[in-house]
Amino acid sequence: MIKYFTPEHTEKEKQIYVSTVGYEEIAPGEEYPSRNHPEGYYFDPSVGRVIDEYQIVYFVDGRGTLRLGNESFEIPSGSVLMLPPCMWHSYFPDKSTGWKQYWIGFKGEFVNDWLRVPSLSSGNPLLRVGLNPEILALFHKAVEIARPDSNINLIGGLIIYLVTLVSTEKS
Repeated sequence: MIKYFTPEHTEKEKQIYVSTVGYEEIAPGEEYPSRNHPEGYYFDPSVGRVIDEYQIVYFVDGRGTLRLGNESFEIPSGSVLMLPPCMWHSYFPDKSTGWKQYWIGFKGEFVNDWLRVPSLSSGNPLLRVGLNPEILALFHKAVEIARPDSNINLIGGLIIYLVTLVSTEKS
């Protein structure tokens, strides 16, 4: 299930707002990314992309590869990607395992001041948190409540809690 919000639904004047919430399961050998993503989010993994928002992505099953500049990192199951805006990146599942991933995209003035956690300023924004039931439940909740007519402030609060939890749970 993939959900995107247009600016008129994100209360852009707020200090934190959500632009995308989603879950995607890619089976072994299946094309990645799926064609369900709108322009600006769909990308060719061999080319990579730059997006203008923060994204937090939780890889809950399978494995893959993250590329940042000239470096590559393995993405094992139980990893969280804390991606800051304007960072060139590419990631893709291993063809033999596929993967299951959740994500939330967000931005805002508050976020720029608040998100000064070490993982966002280091060379590798991939955190190993393991398969954490509380983190998984928060992503489930975000997907469940994300609708254009939903209270985006509720998801904003969930993001604050989620990022804080992930930042303190890394192994």
